[in-house]
Amino acid sequence: MVQHRSRLTVADNSGAKILQVIQPIGGSWKRKATLGQVVVGVVKGADPNGQVKNHEIVKIVIVRCKKEVRREDGSYVKFDDNAGVVIDNDGNLRSTRIFGPIAREVRDAGYQKIVSLSYTVDPRAPHACVREDEMPVADVTEPKWKTDYKNLIE
Repeated sequence: MVQHRSRLTVADNSGAKILQVIQPIGGSWKRKATLGQVVVGVVKGADPNGQVKNHEIVKIVIVRCKKEVRREDGSYVKFDDNAGVVIDNDGNLRSTRIFGPIAREVRDAGYQKIVSLSYTVDPRAPHACVREDEMPVADVTEPKWKTDYKNLIE
């Protein structure tokens, strides 16, 4: 989760070096944002040849959070840093590359372009499934103490 004045690392090549959150999108009472949500932020330090300029106000999609996020299957996912991707007002990317892992929640939020450009998507998907022939076979033999106990009773 990120909130007002949180610093984000940049997960794209838009030219920004650090992003600072101003306000999560969703009204004046919205205080925190998590994976796949949009926040308004400001660029703190930028490359002079980049797409964004220093002190420019931009919209950012959160793609990584330090705070764990609970998924529908009961698992949790968290990352080593807070990171975001700069988008325009229409929701399109302002960059051409994405760096680092991206959470599945970004895909569920509808940002397919971010997921397609990223080279790593978090493999712990809430709807990941394994084929039956790939599942490990469970050992169904009785434990040794049960067989020893049965022999003692007889």
